[in-house]
Amino acid sequence: MPLEPLFEERDDGLTDHFDMDDELYQPPTRNSLELKAIEVKEAKVTVFRCEAECAAEAQQAGQASYVAHLWGTSTQYVNTMAAVWVTFPEEMIVPDVPLALYRAALDTDCPVEALRKALDNGWSPRELRDHYDVLKGKHLSDTRFAGEAAVELWDVPDQRVTLAGLGISGKPPVKVRASLREVLEREAT
Repeated sequence: MPLEPLFEERDDGLTDHFDMDDELYQPPTRNSLELKAIEVKEAKVTVFRCEAECAAEAQQAGQASYVAHLWGTSTQYVNTMAAVWVTFPEEMIVPDVPLALYRAALDTDCPVEALRKALDNGWSPRELRDHYDVLKGKHLSDTRFAGEAAVELWDVPDQRVTLAGLGISGKPPVKVRASLREVLEREAT
């Protein structure tokens, strides 16, 4: 199957048609590809930062859900991007950092320090949360994670169950309710 002709702009504004089999065609050099790759990377960073700035402006104007609609994403995403823009210095706002890592850092007392430490150590969002005890003292319904909860300590005054610590794995919390029921039954007997 023949390749489509390549188009190249000439100095006089006209377009030359190049065929890959043509003697005049020269493949791009490694240097030119490297320069293009750097341009693309810089453009991605610029777009990511512009998106975060726009999200912050939209949130401040009370229009986060409208911008989410325009972008075809969730309001939570817009709000997270707004928080990223407001919280972190510009040099830390890059598309290479997973949004989940930003979210985990935002849940700490010192998000900038937490993110820096996580990036330096190559931590996942779960490892960052574990290191900073992000989930300690939080109600289970306030947490945003998909994981299996491993109970470390129980406190059962007035028949209420309080989770003092959580260990999180990658599986959905299908067995949590059964585990709670089993523990309550054991405590009742």
